[in-house]
Amino acid sequence: MGSGLTLCGDKNYDTQEFAKELRGMNITPHVAHNNTNRRSAIDQRTTRHAGYEVSQRKRKRVEQSFGWMKMVGMLRKVNL
Repeated sequence: MGSGLTLCGDKNYDTQEFAKELRGMNITPHVAHNNTNRRSAIDQRTTRHAGYEVSQRKRKRVEQSFGWMKMVGMLRKVNL
């Protein structure tokens, strides 16, 4: 875990190309596993660290916040 930089993402980012590109930039991919009909690109060298579990818990909190905003807060579309 060279530089200590990580990037979190949902399971749509669990691809071999994305993980390889991030690792080439010394960034550890902390994306959710996508095991639907295939093997996840995120392997044991990433998931065995405590930081991965922390990242996934924080990612879930963010996702829950956006879910609440969409359902209860009447958020339709985020403009960036």
